[in-house]
Amino acid sequence: MISCNLTKQAMKTKTTNALSEKIEKYLTSDYLTEADLRIISTDERRFQYATIDLNGDEIDEIFVYLKSRYFCGSSGCSFLLMDKDLNLITEFTVTKTPILVSNKVENGWKKLYLNSNGYREMVYNIHNKSYPTNPSMEKEIKE
Repeated sequence: MISCNLTKQAMKTKTTNALSEKIEKYLTSDYLTEADLRIISTDERRFQYATIDLNGDEIDEIFVYLKSRYFCGSSGCSFLLMDKDLNLITEFTVTKTPILVSNKVENGWKKLYLNSNGYREMVYNIHNKSYPTNPSMEKEIKE
């Protein structure tokens, strides 16, 4: 099992990293509403991301960790899982770092272990084309 290492980025920071800029644009243009942008101060528009191939196609998927009070509560924060074109695969709620990625594959995707008051096994659902969105509703792994 490996841990996804998150790259620190702030949406307000100008950076030469093309992926960071692409994620920032997606978050401010497509993901967040105008109301969100009015409520979330520029200083709180922070995110971290990590890339890893989850489905064996040799193209990395992208985890985006939304780091602000707006997206975090006592049980964790929201994470987005997106494809290389920033199409949303899964929006995870109540999740804490680190995200663990198994080498075990089910339904063509690697199993994930998300920390939501204990680690929960997340299996990709081929019918929904997504992982479960709320890890706290999944069975806790005691290993």
